[in-house]
Amino acid sequence: MEEESKCRNIVRECFSIPNIMSYLRFLMIPVFLYLYYHAQTPEDYLTVAGVIALSAFTDFLDGFIARRFDMRTELGVLLDPLADKFTQGAIAIMFMGSIGSMTYLFILFCGKELFMLVNDIILYRKGKKFSGALWAGKVSTTVFFVTTVLLAAFPTMPVTLSDALVLLTAAFLLISFFQYGVAYKQMYAEAAAEKRERERL
Repeated sequence: MEEESKCRNIVRECFSIPNIMSYLRFLMIPVFLYLYYHAQTPEDYLTVAGVIALSAFTDFLDGFIARRFDMRTELGVLLDPLADKFTQGAIAIMFMGSIGSMTYLFILFCGKELFMLVNDIILYRKGKKFSGALWAGKVSTTVFFVTTVLLAAFPTMPVTLSDALVLLTAAFLLISFFQYGVAYKQMYAEAAAEKRERERL
């Protein structure tokens, strides 16, 4: 009976509404990539923009549902940011062939994510775990999706305008990078203080 209850809980966690939305975001990656690389008409590009916008909307919606209806799960805490990072990375790569400045944004994005991954691992070993997203990260993600939806919907926009949008996105990404750096610094200080306290006792 206990094993059966555990299995039900695992199934319930895996197939909660927020987690299903994260699965859908993963599935939408090959969809918008295929549509973009085969797009020929303005309507085709609008469809790509629509799929990206839908992915962004499910990103917002799954977090809202998880918080509003107390459906947060350990799996969801892992899936949601992974789906977000893979989606953003795939979109940036998708545009790199047509928008030169997107390469620099992609490098910045990878640098930030690598920085966060390394620090998360180090802090986890110190008994600290970073949970949730900071406001700058949420704003940065929103700006990224607004920019890429516009780039997808209007592929013939002037280069100066597309570069300006990418630069704006990079600026918010840098702000996010900085805010996470400050947060990690504080967590390292807390971990050091806790270690000193343990040694004192």
